[in-house]
Amino acid sequence: MLKGYLTITILLIVDVVLYLTSGISLIGQISDKVLFWTWLILTAIVIIKYFKRRLIKGYLVFLGILLMLSLFPMALPFLSIFSFATENDYEVQIENYRLREGVKSAIAIPKIYLLQEWGFLEKEIGETNFTIEIDNQYYKIDEIEEISLSEEKDSLSFEFRLKEKSAYRKFKKE
Repeated sequence: MLKGYLTITILLIVDVVLYLTSGISLIGQISDKVLFWTWLILTAIVIIKYFKRRLIKGYLVFLGILLMLSLFPMALPFLSIFSFATENDYEVQIENYRLREGVKSAIAIPKIYLLQEWGFLEKEIGETNFTIEIDNQYYKIDEIEEISLSEEKDSLSFEFRLKEKSAYRKFKKE
C-alpha cells in the first residue's frame, strides 16, 4: 500500500510541477482532480493505518506545517488548492484541442484556456477573455450553440455561433 501511495504522490508532484512550469497536465480536468482526490483519500488511509510509525508521524507534521504555511499569504495557496479540487470548470473538445473556462488561482480573472492534447497529457497553448461578445452581449462557452475550428499555418481560429450571429477568436500556434 505504501508503494502505491508513494507512486500516487510522485505522480501528483510531477503533475503540479509540469503544470506550473510548462502548462502541461493530464488530459481533461477530471483526471487531475481524480489524481488529487485519490492522493488525499490515500493520505488519510495511510496516516490512520500506519500512524504508529515515526516516519508517518513526521509526514503528518510536515503536511500540517505546509497547510499552516499556505494560510499565511492571505490563504491563497490553500484557496487555490480548494478551488481546484471543488470547482467544476466547463470545457468543450474540438478535434485534438480543448477550450476550458476557469481560473488558475483564487484571485485570478476567469479566462478561456486553449489546450492541445498530447496522448494522455495536454499543454496549455493560449488564453483569451472569459466571455465571448456577440452583438454587445457577453456569453460563456456553455451558452454558445456551436463552435468550429479552422486551422491556419501559424494560428487556430475558433468561430463561436449563437443563432445567426458569430464571434471569432484567434490563437497563435507555438
